[in-house]
Amino acid sequence: MSSSLAAQAAEPFADPTQTAAGVDPPRRRGEPSPIVPGGVESEFVRKAARSLGEPGLAQKYVQFAAYITKNFPDGASLGLIGIAANSQSHLALSDVVARLGIALASRGDAETLIIDANLTSASLTERIGIGPRGGLTEALNLGKTYHEHVTKLAFDGLSVMTIGRGVLTSFEGVESGLASLMETMRRRYRYVLFDLGAAADTMTRLASHVLDGVYVGIDMQSTDKLAAAVSVEELKTAGAKVLGGIICGQPDAR
Repeated sequence: MSSSLAAQAAEPFADPTQTAAGVDPPRRRGEPSPIVPGGVESEFVRKAARSLGEPGLAQKYVQFAAYITKNFPDGASLGLIGIAANSQSHLALSDVVARLGIALASRGDAETLIIDANLTSASLTERIGIGPRGGLTEALNLGKTYHEHVTKLAFDGLSVMTIGRGVLTSFEGVESGLASLMETMRRRYRYVLFDLGAAADTMTRLASHVLDGVYVGIDMQSTDKLAAAVSVEELKTAGAKVLGGIICGQPDAR
């Protein structure tokens, strides 16, 4: 094994700007987007924008993205956790996360990463370019580098980590690998988005220990505010620093 490969194996999910030749460094806040009007990338942006949903709902995502970019502290990382207050949510949580990721990235002021967007909408999956997934535990055990699991999309500023969390049933045993992964993300991305899914306890613990804060997206179109409030309190009890969110379709600062 070459020295460079040995170094990569020793540090799972190493920063691609340090381990992968030809990988551009992240674009910093305020730098212009390289998207060329009329080109392939601008067509992709148009497709992604349509993925936000019908105009009224899309506007909620755009407004919330503006709120986040205005109020989140400079130099901090963001973990967005989508949780379901009840089973009547009109949008799958991963779809909520993906749409918010598109809205954030479209502002062009920071790099955004979506983790494990296990989308239920085939059209949305196709539009933002998410491919097959494997398990996160398997990826950590294989010692693969970070850049091997990240798809850099044509939509400037938005990346998707296509590994899944379906086999991640326990925080123990992978805690150090997850912490290393999140620290790498902190260096490269301003916004890191994921939904809790079946790994609620694990990801909440990770969020409370590694991330600077959490925004929640709860039932974008629901009106069950009592159930939403209970979900937020459960997050706080688990140690997550809840900064705000979209709760029952409305921005909610805390």
